[in-house]
Amino acid sequence: MNIFINMKNWILAHKLSSLLIVVIIILLTPLVFVLSIIIGSTSRNSYQDSKTIGISPMSDSRNTSLKQEISTMSPVAPLSGNDTFTTSQERKVSKEYYLSLVINDMRETLQQVNAQVIQVGGFVVSSNMSNPVGDANGDMSIRVPSDKAEKIVSFLRDLGKKVIFENTSAQDLTAQYQDIEARMNLLTENKNRFEEIMRKAITTEDILNVQKEIFSLQEQIDTLTGQQRYIKEISKYSHITVTFTTRDGALSQNPNEKWNVKGVFEEAFDALKGFGVGIATFAIWILVFGFVWIPILAIVILIKKRFGNKINIKK
Repeated sequence: MNIFINMKNWILAHKLSSLLIVVIIILLTPLVFVLSIIIGSTSRNSYQDSKTIGISPMSDSRNTSLKQEISTMSPVAPLSGNDTFTTSQERKVSKEYYLSLVINDMRETLQQVNAQVIQVGGFVVSSNMSNPVGDANGDMSIRVPSDKAEKIVSFLRDLGKKVIFENTSAQDLTAQYQDIEARMNLLTENKNRFEEIMRKAITTEDILNVQKEIFSLQEQIDTLTGQQRYIKEISKYSHITVTFTTRDGALSQNPNEKWNVKGVFEEAFDALKGFGVGIATFAIWILVFGFVWIPILAIVILIKKRFGNKINIKK
């Protein structure tokens, strides 16, 4: 009790010193708290790092050997854009062809193209045809083996009455393919290392941790395998897109081609013919639906006449 009385008397006698002590305590308390958190986090991270690679904190000799083995494993360096790879494989090139053709008969042309594509080992991705009165338009999207693409393009040129537009583009995917292949090799090597560690793991926790790493690596390998397969397919088969019309001047003209008076005249004449066809079509619809509007019109006229006569009589 005397201690508290003495402390109280000292505080009253030394107010400024007491205030400074309180301020110092308030300032040091958060610092001590932060330091304790940092020290605790560091110790937990060290503990978790020893478990992430499949090593339990037990001090038995086998787990110690596992820890030594993983510590001697050389880390796998990530790939950079400057890495170069040498390979004896052929280049992976994706080619695209675009053509616009004027033809004579739409249905026969589509059948001929389909037969020729199948003959060279290709396939039709899509085929469309519209057949308005007087003219026909259509398009095809096909894939053929890359070594047969020029043959099919030449066949299409000969098939058309006129080539309105033609364009070819290519994309070299060799570097991308090699990059995927190198990453797959590195991931496979890491997976094999973890499988070796799996055979030496003892505790259930070690086994689960290693399995998690193996599943993650396998998922990445499967994704890269799909990308590699896609590059193989698009480089193995060239894509050809071709549009057809039976009317000269209907398709977009080549920008390098000079102004064609005949083509403009044909286009204007076709527009006039289309206008006439539209008027005739409208007249046919009106005639066909006559059994609906003619009786309605007759009833309206009769009603108007009857009521009109009554109004005149009253007047």
